[in-house]
Amino acid sequence: MPDKEKKAGNFGKKIIKFFIDIKAELKKVIWPDRKKLVQSTATVLAICAIMAALVFVIDKVLSGSLEAVGFFPDTSSKAVSLPVSVPAISVELSSESSSAEESSQDTSSEQETSETDTSEAESSEG
Repeated sequence: MPDKEKKAGNFGKKIIKFFIDIKAELKKVIWPDRKKLVQSTATVLAICAIMAALVFVIDKVLSGSLEAVGFFPDTSSKAVSLPVSVPAISVELSSESSSAEESSQDTSSEQETSETDTSEAESSEG
């Protein structure tokens, strides 16, 4: 048991020493003044803008070349519709839902029949 307590106490001392060392290292850092910071930031932003423009130009040249050879078709000027095949879906209904569906179909067919009979009767009378 004393061995575990010794390790636990040693671990706490190591953590404290770690943060003391961090503080000592941060005191050694030479922090840039405002002028140097703004200059460095402007340099980084300028390099990023130049690289973005360079990548844009290379992309346009390569895509134009590939379109010219026919490898990469031009899709910007005309709409392209691709054929899409939809797989058939089969749904099995349980006996309860199929009987409910059959009864609703029977009711709708009865309504259609009565409407047809009424319209035939009206046409024969007139």
